[in-house]
Amino acid sequence: MADRAVWTKRVSEWRASGLSSTEFCRGRDFTAGGLRNAAHHIERELRERRTRKVRVGHRCSRQ
Repeated sequence: MADRAVWTKRVSEWRASGLSSTEFCRGRDFTAGGLRNAAHHIERELRERRTRKVRVGHRCSRQ
């Protein structure tokens, strides 16, 4: 099984290609389903990282 860096590169190349996952995977050693699954997990992790960096809060001043 390919590691995360390999899947990240594949997903990036796929997104840049403009092809469907089926078209992109034709003739390669991985499936369209595997590519879409990797994309889902990688993109979800990126969203979660961005969300964790945002701090929501307010200061209230008491007088």
